[in-house]
Amino acid sequence: MLFETEDQAKEYAINQTSGKLNKQEIDIRISDYEMYAHQAASDKDRKYWEFEKERLEQWKASHEFINGEYPDGVDELMFNLLDSRSSIYSFINVETKSSPFSDFYFFKQWVVGSSYWIFATIGKLVSNDDRDNSLRSLWMKVLPYLKLSNVSNILEIDYLTKCLDKKNGHFTNLNSKAINFRNKQIAHNESKPIILWSEIDVDLKILSRMWSIITMWCSFGILMPFRNPSEVFMGLDKIYSIDEISMLKQKYSESVTEIQSWCERCVLTGEKISNRSPFSQISVSIEIVK
Repeated sequence: MLFETEDQAKEYAINQTSGKLNKQEIDIRISDYEMYAHQAASDKDRKYWEFEKERLEQWKASHEFINGEYPDGVDELMFNLLDSRSSIYSFINVETKSSPFSDFYFFKQWVVGSSYWIFATIGKLVSNDDRDNSLRSLWMKVLPYLKLSNVSNILEIDYLTKCLDKKNGHFTNLNSKAINFRNKQIAHNESKPIILWSEIDVDLKILSRMWSIITMWCSFGILMPFRNPSEVFMGLDKIYSIDEISMLKQKYSESVTEIQSWCERCVLTGEKISNRSPFSQISVSIEIVK
């Protein structure tokens, strides 16, 4: 795909990463746009918000939306993946009095399901099919502009691009334990390769940095993408003590901090190449006028 300008490339990247709104999000925005149109200060503003409201209503009523004929955004895939990693990291690294993941079938199945979902999502992000809304496809399409940006250097950009090589790159059966497990055990019933979570992290670190470079190049960053630790472990007070849940939250936050470091630092040197971050924050300042 060729873009006439860098702005066009950035707009395309934002559309591919942000994906589509769900029904609840659409309904909230339609309600907001109705209020904005009613309170508009000018006829021009009113027509703008009415147009945006109509556009969302048309999308909500479309065949594609009703039948789910649209892909997930790359952001959603990435952060559901990283949230799952952080949750499992917490359970692995906290010793508790009860052992539900070894004692109860439901929890055993949860671990299997979450683990398989992680492997499946990694496969989606590095899919070789150009029709997919994958991180690989997006990276290759905007690569010329990434090379000219100041969010990374050419050495790291070239390294990450080589990781995506379909035959000899990192995300192949030979070089990636996660992809090998996904292809041998999940996609096909060939074998059961042994894999460690530390080996999965090798893939997640590369994917996180690729996503980060694209995000820093095309947007102001993502606001609060990770779930609140209290939300993650809500409902587990019948199984774990208050102190144990506190430790789980601490380990979850520890994992999130590590992931943020992956995103912000060069995958080759561990150094910060740019002062920019893929994560945005809300800051409030108070000025007292005398």
